[in-house]
Amino acid sequence: TIRYNLKKSLFAYKGDGSLEFRLFPGKLAGEGYSVAMWVDWNGNGQFEDSEKQTAAMVKESKDPIRLIYQNLESYPAGVKRIRVAMAPTADIVDPCTALPKEGDVQDFTIELKEGNYPKANDLGLAMLQIGVSGKNLSSEQEIKFVLNNLSNTDFDGDAKVKITIDNQQPVEETIDCKGTNKLVAYKGSRVIILNRKADFSAVGKHTVAVELLANPIEENNRIEGSVYCAVPANQGLYALNIHSLEQANEKLDGVEVAQKLNSTRYWTIDLIFRIDKPQFGTLLEANGFNLYVTHNMAGGIPSNAIAMQIGRKMLRWTKEGTLLPGKWHHLTVAMSDIMDGWYNRECTPAVYIDGQECELEGNGQMDAPSFGGSYDPELAVFSKIDGQLKLLRTSKKALTSSGIMLFQYVRNSDGTLPTDYTSEFTFDEGTKNKLVFSARWLWSSSPTNQNV
Repeated sequence: TIRYNLKKSLFAYKGDGSLEFRLFPGKLAGEGYSVAMWVDWNGNGQFEDSEKQTAAMVKESKDPIRLIYQNLESYPAGVKRIRVAMAPTADIVDPCTALPKEGDVQDFTIELKEGNYPKANDLGLAMLQIGVSGKNLSSEQEIKFVLNNLSNTDFDGDAKVKITIDNQQPVEETIDCKGTNKLVAYKGSRVIILNRKADFSAVGKHTVAVELLANPIEENNRIEGSVYCAVPANQGLYALNIHSLEQANEKLDGVEVAQKLNSTRYWTIDLIFRIDKPQFGTLLEANGFNLYVTHNMAGGIPSNAIAMQIGRKMLRWTKEGTLLPGKWHHLTVAMSDIMDGWYNRECTPAVYIDGQECELEGNGQMDAPSFGGSYDPELAVFSKIDGQLKLLRTSKKALTSSGIMLFQYVRNSDGTLPTDYTSEFTFDEGTKNKLVFSARWLWSSSPTNQNV
């Protein structure tokens, strides 16, 4: 029998002159086995002896077998049929009328094109790694990337790259790809770690660009990446000062935190904040969960309270006067027993202000919270409010009053978080910083003119 693999053709180019096939046995070769290949180069529908290449196989080996065809320029362009047989040498007689009884026979197609292989002698850069944005970044950051051989021939030589870090003078490095370091044709690849290091310790955005020199195809020659460094300001109490109540033109946007909250049936959000004046303002905003401070509300919802919209139907709120404008408050919202099925959506919310649990009233409806969808999570903080935000912290447990770290940080001295916590943003980056972080978790501000 013959196995057919005809849906997708291989490619060859007349201008290259020759073509090497590498055949990889699927099983260990037996005694006296050979490989034979026929390519209908002239397109007459026959596998002729002049179109045949053979090679003996090494017993009990899976080493690749190489077959080379010359003079491609003498054949007409077009799709050609290939037949390959791996079988006992004595059984390889005629490719059409006497198929081997043992071994394997497969058919392929190859398209012979005019011109030369378009990526001849081409290398490519990919997957630049320069760390991630965060606080107090390194002054000796490693620069790593992948160097690929995209050519149809092995690359056995030196590659040169130019490295530009921020606005510094570019430097060049030579990458040894000779001998044992050579990059084989088509799929040769190496992870490169440059001798050059990047200093990311200064506040702000840092950019690294790596460019291949003397490489024929420009589109693969350059890769670039950026990170942001934040340096906490320790000389005073810092908080984000946001005034978005009237125009809703400032907010914090945190997709990664929303994704964490979506993945658990229990969670807690802590906020340390202060509002400037009585107002109906939005503390947290997402498709599936909204948290407000209240003022002059309809429907019996009191002023200077916390109100929640959970899902589409469920409303809960605290009593009047649980918040005082101008005073720093530690607000804790804990959610447990979240059920978000098609026919059963419910949860058990709890609200604590300054460590004291608040009695909740509501509309009697049940629903389940979410922060956007699983593929498009969302969470906006302080999207429509006038006030200051000092801390935002999330946990994968529903905390009670005894577990709330009131007006305290929980982060360990080495920068890690205790097991049950998923983020802690302290907003202590200071006036020169553009972004805020919890370890390497990022909140971006929109726009970026926050006052601190």
